[in-house]
Amino acid sequence: MIKKETTLLVTTMLILLICGSFGRAQANPGDMTIRVYPNTVVTTPSMLFTVFQVNITMVDAHDVAGVQFRVEWNSTILNCTSITRPAGHFMDPNGTEDVEGNLWVIYTRKGTGYAEYAVTYYDLPAAQSRGTVPRTGNGTLATLTMNATALGVTEIHFNPDETIIGDMSAIPLATVMDDGTVTVIPELNLTLLALLLPMMAFVALATRKFLPKRKLNA
Repeated sequence: MIKKETTLLVTTMLILLICGSFGRAQANPGDMTIRVYPNTVVTTPSMLFTVFQVNITMVDAHDVAGVQFRVEWNSTILNCTSITRPAGHFMDPNGTEDVEGNLWVIYTRKGTGYAEYAVTYYDLPAAQSRGTVPRTGNGTLATLTMNATALGVTEIHFNPDETIIGDMSAIPLATVMDDGTVTVIPELNLTLLALLLPMMAFVALATRKFLPKRKLNA
């Protein structure tokens, strides 16, 4: 009975993992995207409480002068120990605005089941004169240091009401949100994996057709 229950648990988690990976927003080439990277993290009970990192990144950005985001997850499965702006982060890659005292970090903070960030500049014309804004291209906004605390599957998903990418006139820009997934599953043996692979392939093909992408509209 215990073996059957374990098999069912692993099967369920793998199906949720596959569905979660296809349920994330799928950006078309050229769409400005705010992304959890890597999108998928899979770990095992032996790695509980071992820290790992995910980044919140901008991809194909254009005309950006301010970024605000909030990501959320199931706090019974996942814990965030810190949120930091790495050296060379997207909003000030050369550190120029920080040196000039012009980088306005409104907040970079975490709580139970969430992390949030808001960064712009005190003096936009001055930042523009130095070539800092508008921000374009790709880069990392923030790094989340996390650890898994229990078996299960949880999204790291953007809260659309508190995720805003703005231009120099504070007008929100259309942005795709690409969520992430963390899965903590028991270690699999090869026989069980061989039995599950056909089911995983079927679920993946069936799911790909029906799940839409999400987009923040200007």
